Amino acid sequence: MSVPTHIRARVTLPGQWARKTQQPVRAFITRRWRWAVPLGVAAGVLLMFTVLREPSTPHPDGLTFVGAILWRGVVYGAADGLLLSAFPILAIFGLFASKPLR
Repeated sequence: MSVPTHIRARVTLPGQWARKTQQPVRAFITRRWRWAVPLGVAAGVLLMFTVLREPSTPHPDGLTFVGAILWRGVVYGAADGLLLSAFPILAIFGLFASKPLR
């Protein structure tokens, strides 16, 4: 049984924060995206070359390998980036929205 998207969004920490504070999430996401995307790509490339210098470990083959890449690289990486980096920053900006940051 699949949980509808609107219910999942409300039970997640960022979803609840956005709903309770009524912060303009779209404005947060689109603000300065022209700087964020190239800087994110540059950081990713730098990390990629750093990781490629390390010796490799054994990994699965075939579809299991593709699944591992998708889970660890895409799903887990996106969740990690949002919950540990982007969301705390957005929460602080929302907290001090009425006061100028120094």
